[in-house]
Amino acid sequence: MAFNEVARGTGVYPPEAIDAVAQQLDNDELRLEVLLDLMAREVPARTLAGVYSVLKGAKPTRPHNILVRLGVPIVTTNQDELIELATPANHVVDVLHLHGQASDLDSVMTMLSQYVEGLPQPIADAFAALVTGRHVVVYGYSGRDRDIMPFLYHAHRITWLQYRRWPDPAPLFPEAQLLKDRLRARMRVIELPEPAEWLFDRLPASHRREVDNLSAAALPISFVAALSTAAQTAFDAVSLRDRRLALARVLVHCNEAEYAYNGLRKCVRSWPQDARVVLRMAATAEVVQRRPEALRRYARATLLTVDPVLKASALLGRAHVNANGSDHATALDELKHAMTAAQRISDPHVRRRLLTRITNLRARIHAMTNHEAQAARDYRHAADLAERNNDLDGKVTAKIFGSDALHSRGRYLEALDQLSEVMEDNATYGRPQTRMWALFYRGLTLCSMGRLKTGMGDLNACRDEALRTDNRQAMAWAEVAIASYVRRSNVALAEQHLTACRAAIKKHGLPLTVCDVRLEWEYAELARARGAWSEALDRLDALDSRLRDPGLGMAMPYMPPHLVAVRGEIARERGDAGAADLLRDARRTFRAGGWRHSAVRMEVALWLLRGDTRPPASLVDRCSRYGYGNETRRLHSHAKTYYPLHSW
Repeated sequence: MAFNEVARGTGVYPPEAIDAVAQQLDNDELRLEVLLDLMAREVPARTLAGVYSVLKGAKPTRPHNILVRLGVPIVTTNQDELIELATPANHVVDVLHLHGQASDLDSVMTMLSQYVEGLPQPIADAFAALVTGRHVVVYGYSGRDRDIMPFLYHAHRITWLQYRRWPDPAPLFPEAQLLKDRLRARMRVIELPEPAEWLFDRLPASHRREVDNLSAAALPISFVAALSTAAQTAFDAVSLRDRRLALARVLVHCNEAEYAYNGLRKCVRSWPQDARVVLRMAATAEVVQRRPEALRRYARATLLTVDPVLKASALLGRAHVNANGSDHATALDELKHAMTAAQRISDPHVRRRLLTRITNLRARIHAMTNHEAQAARDYRHAADLAERNNDLDGKVTAKIFGSDALHSRGRYLEALDQLSEVMEDNATYGRPQTRMWALFYRGLTLCSMGRLKTGMGDLNACRDEALRTDNRQAMAWAEVAIASYVRRSNVALAEQHLTACRAAIKKHGLPLTVCDVRLEWEYAELARARGAWSEALDRLDALDSRLRDPGLGMAMPYMPPHLVAVRGEIARERGDAGAADLLRDARRTFRAGGWRHSAVRMEVALWLLRGDTRPPASLVDRCSRYGYGNETRRLHSHAKTYYPLHSW
C-alpha cells in the first residue's frame, strides 16, 4: 500500500513499470523492508509507516482466537493488535511485538536499515528471555528477519509449522533451513495445509468449543483497508517531485532502469534547476549506460547546489563513471573533492554512509591499478565504517569487492570466508549489481581452486544476469573468465567466449583497459592451447609492446610475469633449453609481487620440466593447504597434456 500511495498520480511512469515492481513484491524478489528503505530516501519514513494505520479496522480471525487460548507467551512480528483484541476478558496473554505496533507509528520497524540496527535493546532482552532454553513453536513466519533469527538458535527445541498446500512443495527459506541444519534434531518441521489447526488440536476441549462457537458466530469478513485520515493527509502532502524520485530509485533497484530514465527525463524538464532531480537523472543515466550524459549531468548537479550531501554524491557519481571508463587519475581526484564535501555533512549517519561509498570506490580503483595493499586497507576501512553505521549495502560492497584483493594474492580460502559473510544478506537485500559481482568473484575463486563445476555455475549465472540487465562491463569480465576455464576442455568454446567478451567491451562505449589486456593475454594462451606456438609468441610480443606504451595510462606489473610464464611454458613444451630460466624468472617476479598462486604454478611447471617421479612434499603440502586444487591434481597425475595458465 505504501508503494501504491507513493506511485499514485506520479504520471511519468507507465502502468507496466508499476506492475513490474508489484510483481517482484508478490514473488518475494523485492523485500518490503528494502522497498521502504529505497522510498525513505525521498519520502519521510514516518509517512511510509502510516500505512499500518489500516490495521486499526481489522478484526480477529480463527487463528487469533486459537492463539490467545494456548496459555503461553506470544511473540509476533506483526504490527496489528488483533491478538490483544481476541483475548477474552478472563484471560491474560503476554504478547511481545518485535517490530512495533500500529497504535504507535514511531515504534514500527519496517525498513532494512532498522532491521540491520537490530531490535531495540528492551525488546531484544525480553525476546531472549522468552526463547532461550525454551520450546518454541513457530507459526505463520517465514524466518527471513536477520534481527530475529539469531535468537532462535538459543531455543531448547523448535517446532516449525510450515504451510503447505499439497502437492506443491514447501521448502524453508534459506535462513530457516540454516537454523534447521544447525539445530538438527532440536528442530522439527511439520508441513500442514492449515497450521493453526495443529495448535487447535492441542487446546482443552472447553477452549476448542469456544473457538468453534466464535467461528460459527463470526460475520463474513468485510474489512476494507483504508488509511487513517492523518496517514492519508501525510501521503497527500508528499510532493510530486519526491514521489517521482522515490519511484525512480525503486525502478532502478528492480532492474527497470529504462522506465526510470524515461520518466526522469520528464522530471528534468519540469525542474531543470533542481539539483536532486538532476543528480537522480545522472545516476540513472549511468545505470542505463548513457555515460557521457551521466558525466554532464553530474557536473551540472555540482554547480546547482551547495548542499554537501548532494555535492559529494555528484562528485562520487562522476568518479564512478570515470573509473568504469579506466580514467583512474581523474576518478581519484574527484574522490578527493567528494571526501572534502562529505566531511562537511552534519548528520553523522549520512556522512558515514557517503564516506563508505567513497572509500569503497577508492579501494576498487587502487585494486585495478595494482595498489593492492592500499585497496585491502581501504576495503577494511569501508567495511568498518559500514558496520558502525549499520550500512548493509556498504558492508556487502566492501566484503564482495574486497575479496578480489585476497583472491589476487592466492588467498582463496580467506576470500571465500569473506564472501560467505555477506552472500546471504546480498542475495536477500543486495542491489542487482552487487548480487552479480558476488557471483563473479565467488565463481572466479572456486575455479582458481579447481572446483570448476560450482565455480562455472557462478560465472555463468553472473553472465546471464549481466545479459539480462545489459551490464556490458560485467558481461565482458564474465565472458573472459569463463573462456579461461573452459579453454582446457574446449578450445572452440573458449574462443566463442572471448569473441563475446570483445563485443561487450566494444558495446560498453568507454575503455575497459584492464579487461581488454586480460583478453589479449587469453588469446595468446588460447593459441598455446591449440599448439600454435608462433601465433602465441606473436601475440605476447604485441601485448608486451602495449604494456610498455606510456599511452596505456596505467601500470599493470602483474601482467609482464604472466607473459614470461606463457613463454616459459611454450619453451617447456618445445623442449627449449631456456625454459627453466623463463619459468624461474616468472616465479621470482610472482613471489616478489606477492602473487602466491602464480608462483606455486611456476614451481609445478619446473617440477614437470625436471621430470622427477615424485613431487616435492613441501610443494604438495602448500597446494593442499592453500586450496590450489588444479596444481594438486597435476602433481599427482603425471599428465603430459596441455597445462593451462590463468592470469587471475
